[in-house]
Amino acid sequence: MSYPFDQMTSLVSANQKLGQALFEVARVAAQRQAKIASQGLAVFTQAGAAPQVSPFQFPLLSQWPEIVMEVEQNRQASLADVSAAVAEWRDAVGAAFSIEDAQQRARRVFDVWTR
Repeated sequence: MSYPFDQMTSLVSANQKLGQALFEVARVAAQRQAKIASQGLAVFTQAGAAPQVSPFQFPLLSQWPEIVMEVEQNRQASLADVSAAVAEWRDAVGAAFSIEDAQQRARRVFDVWTR
């Protein structure tokens, strides 16, 4: 990129895409989490499904490992999506700003001040 305006528009575009991607990840993760929570609470809402248990039995604990596993899978999927969005953002920002260009500009400024 030759002009700072081009770099700024590229940076703004990359930041906008990153924000949209992160909001999408959050939306999808919240939907999955709501689905998991509804499955976990389904035992309480089923009509006529009040199991007769002794005072020392906890029938809901048998489903707890599956619920925790689904929550962990949701977390892992969200982390993977966020990592992909950040990698895409990093590539876009890296294309907008090159090291060589910054070094040449710094060299020109330094040359002006040392002459």
